[in-house]
Amino acid sequence: EGLAKSIEIDNLMLEYPGMTKDLADQIASSSPTMKADMIAMVEQTFKMDKMGMSGDEIIDTFKNTKRTKQATGGLANLLGE
Repeated sequence: EGLAKSIEIDNLMLEYPGMTKDLADQIASSSPTMKADMIAMVEQTFKMDKMGMSGDEIIDTFKNTKRTKQATGGLANLLGE
């Protein structure tokens, strides 16, 4: 399992040049849902950079973006969890 995580970290750093090893490790250690969210944010950051946005503008954009409310209900709600 350690080898698979190490390979995933290396692959993330290759796919996203400039990504730190700490960030790649954090992404690799996350749950699949969180991992997808973090990768989407990294990709969005790259797009904003290509559009000419500064680092401060990108950070401000993420700070000012409201997350949508998570869905409620579902099976967990029916089971009383």
